[in-house]
Amino acid sequence: MVVGVDGSARGAAAIGAAFAEAADRRARLVAVYTWSDLSFDRFGALPEITRDAEVRARADVVLAEQLVGWQEKFPDVDATVR
Repeated sequence: MVVGVDGSARGAAAIGAAFAEAADRRARLVAVYTWSDLSFDRFGALPEITRDAEVRARADVVLAEQLVGWQEKFPDVDATVR
């Protein structure tokens, strides 16, 4: 199973539902947080790919914060993050 994490209250509800479903189905769970690595210049021209480590670090923090406590609540769920 895969659950998308976006840092919102609705996203937190989706995480809870995903853990519950994974537990019921004895399935593995992958939590995913995505972000765009495209940036546009101020004129909206073609995007350039950014390789910003700070963007990645902030995304990792959001993902970690959203998953706090769920593994303890559902210890039988094999959960990973991407």
